[in-house]
Amino acid sequence: MQTNKEFVYAAIIRAGLSSRLKHHLKVATDTLEDYRLYHREILDRASLTPNLRRIHDFTLLVGYLAQLEAYVTGVTADLLASFPEKMEWKEIPLKNILTAGSTHQLLRQTAKEKADSLWKGPVPNMAAATLERFTKKDKMEQSLLSELDKMKCGRNAFVHNGGKADQTYIDRVGCKRDMRVGDRIEPPRPEDVHRAVSRFVQEFHSQGPAKYLQWGRAMAFREMWKQTRLDAVIPFEQVWEYYPDDDMVMPKELPHRLSHGEQILYDFFLGIYNSDLPAGKAWLPDAMQYGGFPDAERKVINAWKEIPFFF
Repeated sequence: MQTNKEFVYAAIIRAGLSSRLKHHLKVATDTLEDYRLYHREILDRASLTPNLRRIHDFTLLVGYLAQLEAYVTGVTADLLASFPEKMEWKEIPLKNILTAGSTHQLLRQTAKEKADSLWKGPVPNMAAATLERFTKKDKMEQSLLSELDKMKCGRNAFVHNGGKADQTYIDRVGCKRDMRVGDRIEPPRPEDVHRAVSRFVQEFHSQGPAKYLQWGRAMAFREMWKQTRLDAVIPFEQVWEYYPDDDMVMPKELPHRLSHGEQILYDFFLGIYNSDLPAGKAWLPDAMQYGGFPDAERKVINAWKEIPFFF
């Protein structure tokens, strides 16, 4: 079980998680739509021979699957870095420990390598290995995963084997009776690729990342406040408007004056909200240099300094 101090540090690590997960989803959906429009534009403007159309369709397949993999590995790396207990720490390479500039950098570097390693092999295995770390419901529709796995095998054969079937392709797609090694592979229709990849991204998001959208700057900010003396002097809800759905806080008017130490601490939080608001004050150096903070408050400040965020 996490102590309050550990929870605050974990919350700060996760401060940008919500916005990053939303960003990954937006980039993926926007790029997939660009591929769809690009395909229509090519067909409207160019008269392609059957061989050029085959190359066009395979090239588009490579782009679609590259975006799918970029989405999944990006999301997985962010989730693993934010919830490091879901990684096998015994597997951290020594070089990562020696080269990392901070604990947070070590987490992100190791999480990226772990995410990349999870997304290898058959698509059904990769989806299960990734989702099972973040949700109890780790199953997506098997027919969709099998369809994407066949597309991935076709992509690999196009990139690495000149568009001809190899034994891996035959074994994975289950067509031993209909195809032999060296046979020519035809690409899937771009419309089918767009449908399958887009559906996978949306279903993957809803089963995994969507459950973590509450982890943002606003939650981290509130937990930081609650670990300081300020929450006993002025409860968080009395001095801050809290909008978790928008990942935002906004200051209210202070109900009374604060002591010198309390004011320095309040200016620290105000500076996180808007660095220009503590007018004429060096709010971060003041907070770092003030000697009257107990260890709990010092740890809050130092944790934020290691992984800073602003509104």
